[in-house]
Amino acid sequence: MRGYHVLVPLFEPGVPLHVTRAMLGIGLRALVAQNLVWLYCHPRTPSLYDSGVVYEREPAGREDWQTIPVTLERGNGDCEDLAAWRTAELQHQGEKARIITRTKRQRNGRLLIHVLVMRENGDIEDPSLLLGMGF
Repeated sequence: MRGYHVLVPLFEPGVPLHVTRAMLGIGLRALVAQNLVWLYCHPRTPSLYDSGVVYEREPAGREDWQTIPVTLERGNGDCEDLAAWRTAELQHQGEKARIITRTKRQRNGRLLIHVLVMRENGDIEDPSLLLGMGF
């Protein structure tokens, strides 16, 4: 669990949106599952919002999918890292939260993807925004 995951390039123009969403869903659920295992094995892990971790966009051309220990070690993460941690944290507490994506095609054909948390009550939580995205 100390490593990180590199996303395969699904974001190129011409990749059908339904393929991208399906592959992202599988990968994101796997990242949440890895984080759940981490939380069960390390119950003293701080909560995401108490951890000191901040949002940081990755450099162009790099896409690391970080587990909780990697995010803690680096002190930062982007949207999928933070949302996967928060979703696992809520599930570990017994809430039926789930990870979701919002996608938008740009005029140049590139796909913008943002990863969020849907709470059990239907509210959408954006850990990236709460931890510094856009400031």
